[in-house]
Amino acid sequence: MTQHDEATYRSIFDAANDAIFVHDSETGAILDVNRKMTEMYGYVPDEARQLSVDALSAGMPPYTQREALRWLKKAGAGEPQIFEWLAKAKSGRLFWVEVNIKRAVIGGKERLLAIVRDIGERKCAEEALRKAHDELEARVAARTADLQRLSTQLRLLLESTDEGIYGADLGERCTFVNQSAAKMLGYRPEEILGQHTHQLFHHSHADGSPYPMAECPLFQAIREGRSRRVSDEVLWRRDGTPFPVELAAHPVIEDGHVRGGLVTFLDITKRKRAEQEREEYIHTISHDLRAPLTVIQGQAQMLERTLGRRAADSPPRRSAEAIRTSAKRMNAMIQDLVDAAGIEAGQLRMDVRPLDLHAGISDLKERLAAVGGERIRVEAPEKLPQVSADPDRVERILTNLLTNALKYSLPGTPVTVTLTKRKGEVVTAVSDRGPGIPPDALPHLFERYYRAREAREHRAGLGLGLYIAKGLVEAHGGRIWVESRAGQGSTFYFTLPAARRGVEASARR
Repeated sequence: MTQHDEATYRSIFDAANDAIFVHDSETGAILDVNRKMTEMYGYVPDEARQLSVDALSAGMPPYTQREALRWLKKAGAGEPQIFEWLAKAKSGRLFWVEVNIKRAVIGGKERLLAIVRDIGERKCAEEALRKAHDELEARVAARTADLQRLSTQLRLLLESTDEGIYGADLGERCTFVNQSAAKMLGYRPEEILGQHTHQLFHHSHADGSPYPMAECPLFQAIREGRSRRVSDEVLWRRDGTPFPVELAAHPVIEDGHVRGGLVTFLDITKRKRAEQEREEYIHTISHDLRAPLTVIQGQAQMLERTLGRRAADSPPRRSAEAIRTSAKRMNAMIQDLVDAAGIEAGQLRMDVRPLDLHAGISDLKERLAAVGGERIRVEAPEKLPQVSADPDRVERILTNLLTNALKYSLPGTPVTVTLTKRKGEVVTAVSDRGPGIPPDALPHLFERYYRAREAREHRAGLGLGLYIAKGLVEAHGGRIWVESRAGQGSTFYFTLPAARRGVEASARR
């Protein structure tokens, strides 16, 4: 090699961007290194020439000495070899490199040329990618386990509940059904899957007349994208017999789109039978018990008229009066039981019409004169709208609230009825100046048969008055509540919807 060739070789050798060293495969010595090699490993050329290739590695990981010799042998035979190596710098720093070994003729002799590239950043990125991949796999595995566990729990729930459940696609074809639903309908689950649910067991009303699919709760839930509930519906068994159900249909929504529907239902045959028995019970109370009571009350009144000329405090006169009063009280209790049963069964019939509430209260005040009606004060604005209500039912509500206020307030103190208009409704407030209601009793005041301790000690009754008042108010679409402070009296509030112009008398349940 001429001096010119040597200078050219050296210039190119040192200008390379990759680290390069020349290796003698026979002696194992490093013959030459370029500038990048000295920067990467920290050895000056003279130091590097004193080293073996082993000194530049971290004990040969992740490969063995035998593998390294095999690569060198192949490279010496003219097969370029590329591999990754954990290198070791003079300072002891370990770093990853990619080594490309080629056979080359330098100075007329065959040498091995090793081109070394620092791949530390790439290895870090690969390691980060590997960790991210492992974390993702772990999360996927955990999520899969969660889904499997949830699926198992859902399957157990579907199969353990007594409630019938089935799902359907947009065409109302069954996609799944639980055992309870199949059993109630008289089919095996596989006989329902894929079938049109409305045509299979929801095709007719209770009387056998056709049930248009457009009126089907499931169809409406899918079409409208909102749940539909029906408290009294009919499904048909495989043998052609109907049975009453309480049914709810819900849309199945994914990604903002309705994908199908879900129906849950309960067989309410026993409940319907109980309701029928309750109707018979109500009939017995309202007719069979009231008939002799009416006779007792009439005979007591006739006896009072017969004894009219006697002194008011004579024993016969007091006895006749006690019989009539007790019969009247018993009749009121029977009416409470009838009304309570009607409220629970949802069988209250109401004659709703426009009602002048102010005039009704004023009239009732006069009729309550015997129990202190003169203490009632009525406050109302001049232009109070009429309410849409059943006059008899409203009178029952007011009678319960006013007689309670008169009984439980101090003698001679006023009971105030205040009427106000508020956004489509009229609010009635009945306030007394009694001892107030204990805080622990307030949450239970409108419960059936509940009576506060003071009421049990001093007053007779079944504890149905406020329960019935609540049921009647809610049957009108109103609300009822109470506010009370010990020693400062109580105020009962209830709302009734304001009547719209042109509203005619109507009956509803």
